[in-house]
Amino acid sequence: MPYKPDEHRLFEIKLCVEEALRNAMVHGNGSDASKSVKVSYSIDNDTVIIEVEDEGVGFDHEKLPDPTKEENIMKTSGRGVYLIKKIMDTVEFNDSGNRIKMTKRFK
Repeated sequence: MPYKPDEHRLFEIKLCVEEALRNAMVHGNGSDASKSVKVSYSIDNDTVIIEVEDEGVGFDHEKLPDPTKEENIMKTSGRGVYLIKKIMDTVEFNDSGNRIKMTKRFK
């Protein structure tokens, strides 16, 4: 029987999907309404896997500034991927950086 996630985990998953979608639309696609964002997901008993892919050129996810460092604390952006990595169990990017794969276990 599939496991049902609690409200806290559902909130975390929704937050990460929202962050990934916003990053894809704003940063990946440059807010260009003619470009699309692909979303796919699968649920297998106690695990959800979500992928978000934009039409942008991507970015180097290894070189993101740490939003917890003093020089970045007051910046108004730059926390989305950090939050996703803190909340989800695994986070992977494709080589070009325009697709993110997020995994979260419900237990």
